[in-house]
Amino acid sequence: MHECQAAFFNRRHAQMGENPELRTLFYRLANLLQMCLIPIFVFDGAGRPRSKRGHTVSGQAHWITERFASFIEAFGFYSHLVR
Repeated sequence: MHECQAAFFNRRHAQMGENPELRTLFYRLANLLQMCLIPIFVFDGAGRPRSKRGHTVSGQAHWITERFASFIEAFGFYSHLVR
């Protein structure tokens, strides 16, 4: 499959199913796995700012954080939670 066709295929299928957000993250991690790099993901901890990019945010972790962290671990990448 041509590289452009593969990217289109991944984006199209990323929007299908029960949880398109997690599926999109899965495909992006799969693409990172093919690159010659070591990604490190950093998550905000309990001391996260109350405002980000001019918007007020809640003090709770986003619903996807825990699931995304488990994907990161499954792919063999590193993550860090700022405390």
